[in-house]
Amino acid sequence: MTRNFFDISRWVFWILVAIIGILLLPYFKNGLYNDEKLITWTQHFDTLQPIMDEEEIIEIEDSTAVHDSISITWEWSDYNNKWHKVHFKLDREDLHKSANNRSTYPNPGPSIWGHMYKFDRNKLASLVKAYKDGIGKNKLSGLEAMNYVVSSIQHIGYTYICDGNPGCGEASFGESSRRPEEDCRPKNINENGTPGCCDNVGPWAVYSPFEFAYMKTGDCDTKALFAYTILKELGFSCARVIHGDVEAGAHAMLGIETQNAPYHHHVIHQLNGEKVYAWEVTSGKNKLGQRIWTTFRNWTVELD
Repeated sequence: MTRNFFDISRWVFWILVAIIGILLLPYFKNGLYNDEKLITWTQHFDTLQPIMDEEEIIEIEDSTAVHDSISITWEWSDYNNKWHKVHFKLDREDLHKSANNRSTYPNPGPSIWGHMYKFDRNKLASLVKAYKDGIGKNKLSGLEAMNYVVSSIQHIGYTYICDGNPGCGEASFGESSRRPEEDCRPKNINENGTPGCCDNVGPWAVYSPFEFAYMKTGDCDTKALFAYTILKELGFSCARVIHGDVEAGAHAMLGIETQNAPYHHHVIHQLNGEKVYAWEVTSGKNKLGQRIWTTFRNWTVELD
């Protein structure tokens, strides 16, 4: 009986020694264990700390990588006086990129239009999708789809753009010779009085397509280039940017290469026999090929 007692006590003793040894093992840092193993080991005894499998770990993106965007809504009435609305988003950072791409272009002249189109086209994906959705919703195609887009641009008021030489307070604008307000604000087409004017827009007094979409401000070549950009991104390969002279001076317009325009007044006959009809997008509800100017000479296709 006494021997059995000592046998049991001996087994209990060695069990306790084994337990104490296991608890002390992590502290022998120069042996099989190190700090990393110690941390992992203690986590298994800490019921307050969740232990996640490697496959369950979720990486959280750095909040600084999230771009700051604005939501914009455009409303307008088309040629049939039907009202439309599009919603889209633009990235504020892209505004600075687009402006820098424009202002650093080394060659003032019409070649800047193609330069800005290539840089901005993908940055307007949200607006292009909004137009595409509206065209699909209204079951439009061909000329009717282009009318939908162009009428929205015509609805946005005209704003003079200057490069500073001359500036807004010095320039004479066509036959009116009126001095615009130097506030660079877009004007509604139905608003009376002189438009606003944006000064020091270098190098060639034209805003990029993205800048126009963001600020809703522009003149003839700004709006013509914007219309061209949207139509091209919607798949209308017939879109062009054209420029020449009218009685108000040098001018730019949207051009459409087609044989079937609703009006046949302002047209450029190309060497290959194709016709490019002019579309005045600066204001009003002017239709493709419609006569707007009395003088129409020296017109060429600059961007096809």
